[in-house]
Amino acid sequence: MKRLYVVTMEDGSRWGVPAEIIAKHRAEYYASVDTDTTYQNEYDLMLHWFDEGDYEFADWPKNNMNWSDVKERAVQMPNESKDVDWEEGWINGEYEFIVESEA
Repeated sequence: MKRLYVVTMEDGSRWGVPAEIIAKHRAEYYASVDTDTTYQNEYDLMLHWFDEGDYEFADWPKNNMNWSDVKERAVQMPNESKDVDWEEGWINGEYEFIVESEA
């Protein structure tokens, strides 16, 4: 079973990171600092949290990992909104004014 933790970036792009990378990161940390647990216990716990959609899974990468820790394994997800109403976007879409200098 392939598990992906998907995050939406500021530009609207969505990136999937294999959950196993995040689970491994946390399991390695806790196995090294807590003598009452094992790598496998912590790894299995993380995958359980992922499968349950538990906030605990999302909390680890947000607060203990950097993008640089996962970017090599991240995959860009397809854009789910394939049907774009261009007329609606033109009339009601967000807009801004930009002045570009000519070089």
